[in-house]
Amino acid sequence: MIEGVFIAKEGEKGITLTSAAQIAALATSAAENAKQALANVSFVNTTMNVVGSNGKDLMVKSGFDETIVANFSSLLNQIGQLNGLIAWLADARNYYEAETSRLKRIDINEWAEKNGIEIPERPNLEAVNDSTMQDVIDSMSIKDRAEFLALNSKAAVFGRFIHPVDKTSRFISDASEFNLMKTVDSDKVRNNMDSARKELLKIVNAPYSKEGDGRDTIVYHHTPSVKTEFVEKTFIQLQHEYRKIEQSLNHMKSDLRKELERRHAEENTKRSEAAQKYQAEYAEYKVAYEKVLVQYNQWREATIAEFNKTKIVIPEKYQELVDQLNNLNK
Repeated sequence: MIEGVFIAKEGEKGITLTSAAQIAALATSAAENAKQALANVSFVNTTMNVVGSNGKDLMVKSGFDETIVANFSSLLNQIGQLNGLIAWLADARNYYEAETSRLKRIDINEWAEKNGIEIPERPNLEAVNDSTMQDVIDSMSIKDRAEFLALNSKAAVFGRFIHPVDKTSRFISDASEFNLMKTVDSDKVRNNMDSARKELLKIVNAPYSKEGDGRDTIVYHHTPSVKTEFVEKTFIQLQHEYRKIEQSLNHMKSDLRKELERRHAEENTKRSEAAQKYQAEYAEYKVAYEKVLVQYNQWREATIAEFNKTKIVIPEKYQELVDQLNNLNK
């Protein structure tokens, strides 16, 4: 049962919001008329006569007579009663508007909690990790990771020392993929064994060089500081050692890439399974939720409709006045 100070209970007289608006308008008009009757209160009659006109005195302003003065109390009580009724109807209208707005704002969660109805819990899509190369590297054993860093550092050092200067940049090509920049000296290489070998072969064939002209000419004589055969032998040994290092390193990089691919395949499978599971759970959830939603909408519409059928109670104090105003409207 809908209750409220402004709502007419069973057996009480009540009026609709439309009737209340009409009665309020009549009461406002009646109150204004009564106020006009009391406007410009005066107890003095004033006449006017033009000197030398021999005419009669003309009434300029009439004061209130005894009949009107005797009716002051009745008029004041009437205005007070009308204003009280107007205020009651205005408060009732505000109450109805606020209550209707409140009923419309009740959401499904508030309704369900109040009525002990359980709302199905919306399922969540299981999050699946997307592994990175760093994740794979972080899962390496202490021994393997230390070996991996050492091999990469050695490969960078050997490669930069024995390869042509213009090709040394390739030693940082994998650094970003495997997060190995810390193991690679990125400074530009200016001179290494490869360039020194080329310089040695050049002076073997041309041991003399000059600088300047004429009497200012300076002649330089270049001689090997070490035997060419020893340099070449050492160079070949370094190349062989470098190839072994690079072979081991590439093997580890290949294993890491394969492990990352395996993880991605496994994660894709899990992601697909999670999506299928979520779709199935969501379908069940949607059916269950729709049932509750139908109940909620039916309750909401019925409650608002029932509230709109209620009438504004007219206190006994104002009932006679309301009847009088209704008779004026007939």
